[in-house]
Amino acid sequence: MSKIGIAIVSILIIVMIAVPLTPGGRAFLNNWGFTLNKVDEATSYQIIKKVEDTARAMISSYEADRLT
Repeated sequence: MSKIGIAIVSILIIVMIAVPLTPGGRAFLNNWGFTLNKVDEATSYQIIKKVEDTARAMISSYEADRLT
């Protein structure tokens, strides 16, 4: 590999290590991870099923309390 190629690879490695250490880089990575988690939660069948089961249990509990 030529000296220019080694220099470019070295600069890329330094940038890849340094960007997550900056506040802007960390904010970008946190925002990206947050977005991925929100999409996973919105499309996860297990989470949706758990929320629906909890809602049904709360409704039935309310109905039982209202009748007594």
